[in-house]
Amino acid sequence: MDKTFRFFTSFLGLMTLLLVTSVAGWCSLVPGELSLRPTVTINQAANQADPTTTAPIRFSVVFSKSVSGFSASDVALSGTAPGALSATVSGSGKNYKIAVSGMTGSGTVVANLPDGAARDSVGNRSKASTSRDNVVTFNVIPPVVPLTATINQSLTQADPTTASPIRFSVVFNKAVTDFSAGDVTLSGTAPGTLIKTVTGSGTTYEVSVSGMTGSGTVVASLAAGVANDADGNSSAASTSTDNTVTFNVIPPAIPLTVTINQAANQADPTNIAPIRFAVVFSRAVSGFDAGDVVLSGTAPGTLTKSVSGAGTNYEVAVSGMTGTGTVIATLPAGGARDDAGVLSRASTSRDNKVTYDVTPLTVTINQASGQADPTRGRPIRFSVVFSRTVANFAAGDVTLSGTAPGALTQTVTGSGRAYLVAVNGMTGSGTVIANVASGVANDAVGNANRTSTSTDNTITYDVTAPTVTIDQAANQADPTNIAPIRFAVVFSEPVADFSAGDVALSGTAPGTLTQTVTGSGTTYEVAVSGMTGSGTVVARVPGGVATDAAGNRSKASTSTDNTVTFDVAAPTVTINQSANQADPTNAAPIRFSVVFSESVTDFDASDVALSGTAPGTLSSTVTGSGTTYEISVSGMTGSGTVIANVNAGAARDSVGNLSAASTSTDNTVTYDVTAPTVTIDQAANQADPTTVSPIRFTVIFSENVTDFDASDVRLSGTAPGTLTSTVTGSGTTYEISVSGMTGSGTVIANVNAGAARDSVGNLSAASTSTDNTVTYDVTAPTVTIDQAANQADPTTVSPIRFTVIF
Repeated sequence: MDKTFRFFTSFLGLMTLLLVTSVAGWCSLVPGELSLRPTVTINQAANQADPTTTAPIRFSVVFSKSVSGFSASDVALSGTAPGALSATVSGSGKNYKIAVSGMTGSGTVVANLPDGAARDSVGNRSKASTSRDNVVTFNVIPPVVPLTATINQSLTQADPTTASPIRFSVVFNKAVTDFSAGDVTLSGTAPGTLIKTVTGSGTTYEVSVSGMTGSGTVVASLAAGVANDADGNSSAASTSTDNTVTFNVIPPAIPLTVTINQAANQADPTNIAPIRFAVVFSRAVSGFDAGDVVLSGTAPGTLTKSVSGAGTNYEVAVSGMTGTGTVIATLPAGGARDDAGVLSRASTSRDNKVTYDVTPLTVTINQASGQADPTRGRPIRFSVVFSRTVANFAAGDVTLSGTAPGALTQTVTGSGRAYLVAVNGMTGSGTVIANVASGVANDAVGNANRTSTSTDNTITYDVTAPTVTIDQAANQADPTNIAPIRFAVVFSEPVADFSAGDVALSGTAPGTLTQTVTGSGTTYEVAVSGMTGSGTVVARVPGGVATDAAGNRSKASTSTDNTVTFDVAAPTVTINQSANQADPTNAAPIRFSVVFSESVTDFDASDVALSGTAPGTLSSTVTGSGTTYEISVSGMTGSGTVIANVNAGAARDSVGNLSAASTSTDNTVTYDVTAPTVTIDQAANQADPTTVSPIRFTVIFSENVTDFDASDVRLSGTAPGTLTSTVTGSGTTYEISVSGMTGSGTVIANVNAGAARDSVGNLSAASTSTDNTVTYDVTAPTVTIDQAANQADPTTVSPIRFTVIF
């Protein structure tokens, strides 16, 4: 039997090969086909209306190749149309039709084919459908409303009437577009060739009929089908409640005339509503009402009218005016008829216009023309101007206020719109303010005035002399070495005629001082120059030198600080040992006190000159501020003097003057780190040898010392006994008295190292001596006497010589 094998490979797509093998063992390659999965589109059918009111809705399905197995169950329906939608499928091969029905209401119908809806000849399932337009809108048409029409007399049509044309109103229940005069059927008993015209649109029209040549009725109607609505529905025959008008031809009659004028008691102008007009017909009429009155004029608002009266005389009352303007009343022709049916002619008038005036009565009050402000003169005048002529305006209608003391009074002159108020009674400086209260005056129609408005209803009554202060200007340094020196002058109010000659200068600064003045109003600056040396500059403003706007002369100036020190003197400086500086001293640093004649800045160690005999690299530091500083000097490596000076120009004062070189009473300090030396020797009057106790030694130090006493003396020698010493003296010279020797021998005295200290605390060195030994001898001398060695014995020679030996 045959077997079929399918091989799938990728070569430009999916290739299907059909391999057939026979029982005999041979095989053959059946020509295959290059195939993809079938694609499919679904769209509205070519003749499908969209939107549509007709079911079924049709869609066209086109596969990319012939397929089989495609049925209604493969169609997916969606959209917004309600109902149990169902589809039927017709067609074969590549092309199919889908018909959808079951919609029970308006909405969209959408058709799609899901993946695998059909298969081609080799079993490949189709892909999901794609679409350009697979949506159709289904509309359900509501039941048709019949197109009806009514025709009746127009609302304003008189019946019976003598006037042509006769008007009928035609009303359709829906808008129509093709209604014309030819669609109107006329009948009745009135003779003549009747002519009709039609105006209007949409649902409402008016038919005008003319051409009647005699009395009779005119009847208008519409036949069925004369007009159509937008859906093509034709109108039914018209119905009517009154489509008949009686036309009467009246023989010539006496004209019916009418006049309308202001009512006899109507004020003009007026601010009271309603406004009344008198209407007089030439004979009794009927049918005259408010609708027959035409109103015009400039008064704003929704004007309404009412009519009262009967026969020949009526009154029209007009209200609803919301603002000022004119109200004019007229009667058009045909507004009324007499018993014979004669229509009235258009009204005539002598004065049918009334001015309705509710414009607020405004008033301004301001300073009168020519009124000085501020002023020291009386009275103070104000100008009052009303927007219209008023009556009954008097002094009591003016309200006065302000800060000016006194029992203020006012008088009023003037008339019509313009008045002048004069105010007196001010007893001191202050403001005077004038106002006009509301309701104090009325115009011709009785409108009361509003509260006054003003651009300037305040006048300053000024009888106070201006005060003035003069002080250093805000940016004026004090002291200063820069000219000019500036002072600020501030008046309590603006003044005029203040100049340099109004400033008085004094003080201790020498020179020919001059001043200039700049500024205006309340604030001025005085610049003073010409100082030739240091001293004070004092500025003041005498009384009466300037005047304010009211003519008051200024008072003399007051000041908080109107003195400036002009300083062109270099600061002096002294440098001396600090108050607590020991001199001499062996302690570092050595301190000097620096005192300037005034506060300075920029003073530092570089401004100090050091000298003297003390060896080493001496350096200084500076502390302090203002006028007083301390210099600390260190770096001394041996004894000597340290001298400090301050260089010229070392510092500057607050105005920049550089300091002079320093002066001193004692700017030298002795730095002493040398130990005092000491010698000890027999006292000048000390016998040696001696039998006398005490034995005295003189001790001499190289400088004054303290703390030297007997404990500092070291005794030695051969003299027996308990030797003791006492010390007397001071400064550099002392005497030591040694006693306690009990036998002959030597007494030696030395001074130990560190025995004493000098004024700076240096301990003394050990003593040196030229003769610090004294022989203490209390042994009696023995003596032998014999012939001298060369003495002959016997001898004949004289003298005879003996040798004596102790």
